[in-house]
Amino acid sequence: PLCLMAVELCDKNLPNANAAEKKKFLQVKSSAYNNIGYIYQNQGDVKLSLEYYHKGLKIQEEIGDLKGLAQSLNNIGFIFQNQNDIPKTLDYYNRSLKIREKIGDKKGIAESLNNLGLVYRKSGDPNCKSEIKDACLRAGVQKALEYYLRSLSIKEEIKDITGIGISYNNIGGVYGFLGDFDKALEYFLKSLALREKNKDKQGISVAYNNIGTVYLRKKDYKNAEINCLKSLEIARALGFPDNIRRTSEILKDIYKQMGNHEKSLEMYELYVSMRD
Repeated sequence: PLCLMAVELCDKNLPNANAAEKKKFLQVKSSAYNNIGYIYQNQGDVKLSLEYYHKGLKIQEEIGDLKGLAQSLNNIGFIFQNQNDIPKTLDYYNRSLKIREKIGDKKGIAESLNNLGLVYRKSGDPNCKSEIKDACLRAGVQKALEYYLRSLSIKEEIKDITGIGISYNNIGGVYGFLGDFDKALEYFLKSLALREKNKDKQGISVAYNNIGTVYLRKKDYKNAEINCLKSLEIARALGFPDNIRRTSEILKDIYKQMGNHEKSLEMYELYVSMRD
């Protein structure tokens, strides 16, 4: 309702506004459209979300609001990513990146690079010619690593501490997928140290879970258990079902490998309760 009121107020004042005032009103109007689009996106109404994002985008193009335009393109790309429409996702993310590079928006560039990395990490390389699915997925993961490292470099330059922690986590995940467990641990431990410094309890829980997962894959079950139990303790204290679900699932596998079937069953039951 407030966003619609803002649109109505802008429309009421636009006819009598001078050039500077008109641009300001249109910026407010485009922001309101974007906020409405975001609300519909969260409600799962893709059609209306895209409609309002495009309304905002049209105004931003009209008034030359490049920073706003880049954000709108990014938002639209995110919707297509959720729909698994990879060509459109990459198109919008790349268009957003080019604008951010043009205006020197370093934080925005880092975000765009990270988003592109996420797409390649999950979906593989759409330009891969191999008929072997794993080869295309692996090619995508290698490309994701390039984007993640470029994003991290910029975040370090601008001292985006929260963003650096996210990048460490993403890079660790890629190395884990590629089977380079030592590199994966290196980046997950960096992420943990940063999140502990910032007292980011949810991030600490996630980091411990990731570290435990790597130790599980290294067949170091004791260290896997230690780290995942730390993750679970924090997740329970915070009351975050998703974190509890992820960690209990890993602990289920750890205890199975350790031959502790009673504990494995306990973790499985916890996992199911959080899943449902």
